[in-house]
Amino acid sequence: MFGQGSLLLGMILSAACSKDESVRPAAEAVIASVNTVQNVTIGAYDVAFQGVSYGNNTTTYTYSIRRTGPAKANGLSHWIVALPNGCTQAVTFKSVVAATLDGKAYNSLAGSEGRGAGCTNAVGANILKFDNLPSSVSDGAAHTFTFTLNGTYQVGNASSWVKFGNNCQQGQVQGPSCEAPGSGTLPSGDQ
Repeated sequence: MFGQGSLLLGMILSAACSKDESVRPAAEAVIASVNTVQNVTIGAYDVAFQGVSYGNNTTTYTYSIRRTGPAKANGLSHWIVALPNGCTQAVTFKSVVAATLDGKAYNSLAGSEGRGAGCTNAVGANILKFDNLPSSVSDGAAHTFTFTLNGTYQVGNASSWVKFGNNCQQGQVQGPSCEAPGSGTLPSGDQ
């Protein structure tokens, strides 16, 4: 009834999965979407979303930022990410429990743009600002920025601004989203 082609196809399909493998395509798709590097050029800087990780009721977002334009008049003074509005669990500057720059704690953070910095009219009220960045982040090398929020959040589109020289440029990056992660995205100890 079945030809040799059907037998061969059956053997190939049965060899493709072992009995020990768990099949969770929906969870794997969600994990892949939040751990994919996504680059955007904002003015003289490339901002690359490196991924998200989950801890004990915390969510950490990781980015790499690198100057791509000429060094003259392009020193990065601050980087801003918009935080989402309308979440069941409010996400504000007070939700930020930690931040790092190149693996070291970074404490020069702000929840508002301030005045006279060039981004004032463009930036919304609910933000995280890495302020007073050291000149070393403008050296053309990639620098790693992280921030950790209290609570568990997904990844979605977020506005971002880079302030360099006399310029304030805006772009879209992957960042915090109000929606809770799908099943399978949290480490087993955090569910």
